[in-house]
Amino acid sequence: MIAKRLALGLFGTAGTLLVLSGCGGGDKKVYFGNLTDGANVESPFKVEMKAENLIVEPATMGVNQGHGHFHIIVDAPLASPSEPMPKDAIHHHYGDGQTETTLDLPVGQHTLILQFAKGDHVPYDPPIYQQVTVNVTKQNVVADTTAHAKPADSTAAKADTTAKAAASAPAGADTAKAKPKAPKAATKAAKKKTK
Repeated sequence: MIAKRLALGLFGTAGTLLVLSGCGGGDKKVYFGNLTDGANVESPFKVEMKAENLIVEPATMGVNQGHGHFHIIVDAPLASPSEPMPKDAIHHHYGDGQTETTLDLPVGQHTLILQFAKGDHVPYDPPIYQQVTVNVTKQNVVADTTAHAKPADSTAAKADTTAKAAASAPAGADTAKAKPKAPKAATKAAKKKTK
């Protein structure tokens, strides 16, 4: 299977992160690479997800024994291995094969479960997981880096257009019916098309 994936160029391609860690026999396990039980963190905080003797791959690769992807469960019990894991604010899916994420939790104590599941989001039986408790000591404000355009007030926009038309109209002209002038280049192009 590994040779087939290598031949297809599926390891190390952009957008698909596959991790091979001790692919031979041995105990399969997952763990938080940068969090220990009882750790104090400031939120938001980075989370590293690690696996041993498992292959991390996107869910789109299907159900393959020993392969799958991570889920993080926040302040809830371990997911049942008899059905797909729900996708909600408590159950975070990393079905693209991600091995890192950032969690933003409120101040206080939180239980985090890192659970491994197959391509169909059904956890392994017996479950492959690690549980830790973290203490969020501070909630940092994260600057919003996305630009939000404020919708224009149509009344104000109309008044502004009317005022500009009135300022450029000859004295005594009816500005309520004034239309903005087209640029000269556009007017010339329109005349050429009609000839």
